[in-house]
Formats: sequence, structure tokens, C-alpha cells
Amino acid sequence: MGYVFLLLNTYRIIFLYDRNLVLLLCKSNYKPIKKPTMKITQFNNPTCSAFRRELQAELNEVAKKFGLTAITIENGGKYSNTTFQMKITARTIAQQEDPNFLIVQKHLLSRLGLPDNSIGRQFVSQGKTFQITRIDAKKWKMPVIATHCIGGKPTGRSFKFPEDVVKRYFENHGA
Repeated sequence: MGYVFLLLNTYRIIFLYDRNLVLLLCKSNYKPIKKPTMKITQFNNPTCSAFRRELQAELNEVAKKFGLTAITIENGGKYSNTTFQMKITARTIAQQEDPNFLIVQKHLLSRLGLPDNSIGRQFVSQGKTFQITRIDAKKWKMPVIATHCIGGKPTGRSFKFPEDVVKRYFENHGA
């Protein structure tokens, strides 16, 4: 019998399947959260996408329960017929309130030519709304990291953007 394990200490999710698939949350005791709505017989692109969507919805609820800003499933991952492996990232609210984090972010914003108050602001790209969460200095081509928003609320999916896309939006719509 296969199980889905959410390993919080390694931030990796490994999915094994058999005829019955049950989602379990790692605690001192493993307890089933929800039975799946579809039966997965093997992992492929469509089943992985559907499973990722369902899991992201559950992770959003877990993030609310533990007071995290977001638990996001990173893009990519590996799968074979019997296993599906991907990486998740959990962010605390303290990261946004940390003074050192904000000082570094303001410095990076000024280097990119963006307004100092850009962190937390929303912008539109290709008809979708995004909220800027941070600037990543390691990503020199696309340093602006933003979370997709629906109805003004972040969904938890992160995307990266070049600074000129955000600059152009702020210039056209008021900085």
C-alpha cells in the first residue's frame, strides 16, 4: 500500500502509489486529511498537474493554520510511473518583518531603479495580477519575485520577472 508523505524537515514531498492513495500529514501520528477525488494509476504530466493543484490548495490551508505567509510548490520536479517528487518552500511572516531583510531589499530595489515601497505592491503582467514579495540578487536576469494574486489575495504561486516589466508598469500606472 502506498502513501503520500509530507516531510516538513526536508521540504521534499515524495509520492508513492498503489490502488489506494491517501494524503497524510507528518506529525507524531500519521492522520489522513482527505481522500483524493481521482484515482491515480501512474504519474504523468496531466496527473502530476492535477495532483499539484489539489496539494497547493491543501498547503494554503496548512499555511493559514501555522501562520505562514505561504507554502509554495516549486516549479519542476521529477516523476516516474510510480513516484512523483517535488520541492516545497515555506515562508514565515517574520521574513517580511525582519529589519535586516527590509534594508537589504530596499538596497536591491534602489539598485534596480524601483521605488523603495515596491515590496508588497501589486502590478499586472499579461493580464494577471502579481504582488512583489522580494528581490533575489542571485537572479540577475529576472530578480523580481512576485506571487500570483486572484481577487487581490496571493495564491501562493511565485513567479520571477525582469525589473523592466515592473518598472514599466509603475511608470504607466503611477509609482
